[in-house]
Amino acid sequence: MSREDGWRYDIRFLADWVGKKSFHPFHTETGDRVVSSAVSTRGEFEARVGTLLTNVPKLTDGEIEVALFKLVATLGDGHTILAGSRRRSEFAVSFPLAFYIFDDGVYVVSAAQQYRDLVGARIIAIDGMPIESALQKLDPLISRDNAMWVRTMEPLFLRHVPLLQTLGITHGDKGADFDVRLRDGSRKTVHVEADMTAPDIWNMLPKPADWVWIADSSSNDFQTGNDKFYWWRWNPDDRILYVQYNKVADSGKQTLKDFAGELAAAIAKYPVEKLVIDMRNNNGGDTFLNEPLLETVAASPTVNRKGHLYVIIGRRTFSAAMNAVSYFGRFTQALFVGEPTGGKPNAPGDETFFTLPYSGIAVNLSDRYWQSSWPDDFSNWRAPDIATPVTFSDYARGRDAAMDAIRAQRLPQ
Repeated sequence: MSREDGWRYDIRFLADWVGKKSFHPFHTETGDRVVSSAVSTRGEFEARVGTLLTNVPKLTDGEIEVALFKLVATLGDGHTILAGSRRRSEFAVSFPLAFYIFDDGVYVVSAAQQYRDLVGARIIAIDGMPIESALQKLDPLISRDNAMWVRTMEPLFLRHVPLLQTLGITHGDKGADFDVRLRDGSRKTVHVEADMTAPDIWNMLPKPADWVWIADSSSNDFQTGNDKFYWWRWNPDDRILYVQYNKVADSGKQTLKDFAGELAAAIAKYPVEKLVIDMRNNNGGDTFLNEPLLETVAASPTVNRKGHLYVIIGRRTFSAAMNAVSYFGRFTQALFVGEPTGGKPNAPGDETFFTLPYSGIAVNLSDRYWQSSWPDDFSNWRAPDIATPVTFSDYARGRDAAMDAIRAQRLPQ
C-alpha cells in the first residue's frame, strides 16, 4: 500500500476495533454513562475519524500519531491506550532521563551515567518552552481514569522525543536544551542528547540498571526494594510491620499466596501494633491473585482494626492494584494514606493488545468492567483518609510523609 492508503487502513482498523471491542467507549446521556469517562458520542468519534482520514495527505507521520493518541484519549479509559510504534526506530528515541512531578515542581530523579549531574535538577524549560506549557501540550494525548493518572504518565511522555518535536515542544530530533535549576541553586542550560537505549522504563523501578537515582544511597523503606514484587520488614522500635506490595503477580521466587502465608506467620509472631501495606508503586497485575493476601489481612483480629491497619496509595496505584485497594476498603478496617489513586474504584480493564498493520503502532483496548467497589461508587479515584504531600525536598532526603503520618496516629483506647 502507499503511505496514504496504509495510514487510512490503520485508522479504519483502529476505529472498527474500538467499536467492536472496547467497553463503553462512547459518551451517552443515559444512566450507563457513569461507567466510563468517554468524552465523545459515537457520532462525534466517527466524525473525528472521518476528519483524520481526509487530512492524511496533509499530515506528517508524527502528526498522524499525535492525532491517534488524542483520538484514543477521548475514549476516557486509562487502560485503552496507544503505545507508539514497535517497528519504527524513530519512535524509540528518548531522553536518557527520568522525570517526576512533585508537588513542588518537575525534577530529574534518575539518569544515564553521562547525565548524572542532572539528577535532582528542577526542570524550568525545554528548548525555551516553560515546563508547565510543555505538560499542557502533552495532556490531551494521555488516556486516563483521572487527573492523577495524567501526572503519572506525563513524565514518561516527556521523554518521547518524536512526540515532543511534533507538538513543537522541542526543535530537533536528536536532543534538546534543558533549562534547569541544580541542587546547589544555580541555574544553567544543558543540552541532552536523545538515544534509543531505554525507550520504555515504565516498569523499571526505581530506575534502569545502569542509571543513577536520587535515592541510590537511601535506606528508607519506601525507597528500598522497589524492584521486588513484595516484601515485608518488622520494626521493633515502633512495632510496625511494613509491607511493600509493588505488583499483583507471582514473583519468580515466591507466589503471592505463599507470601500471604508468610505474612500471616509474621503477624502471629510479632507484637504488631500497626500493619502498613504500601501500594503507591503498584500499577496492577492479576486481580485474582490478590485474594490470599486480602484473606490474611481481613481474617486477622490483630491488625484488622481501626487505627491498626493502613494502606498507602498514590498516583501509580492502578488496575489490579486499584481493585485490591477497593477490596481492602470494603472488607477491612484499613485507613488509606497518601495521594488519590491513579485508577477508579469501578472501571474498565483487562486490555486486548494488537498492532496496527501498516504503522506497527501498539494498541491496548480494554473490554472488561471491574466493579470492585459498590455499584453506586462513581468516584474517579480512591481518596486518602489521611492526605500527605509528595515533595522533592522530602524525597531527596529520604523522608516519607506517609509513614510519618501513620506513626503519628494514636492507637484507639
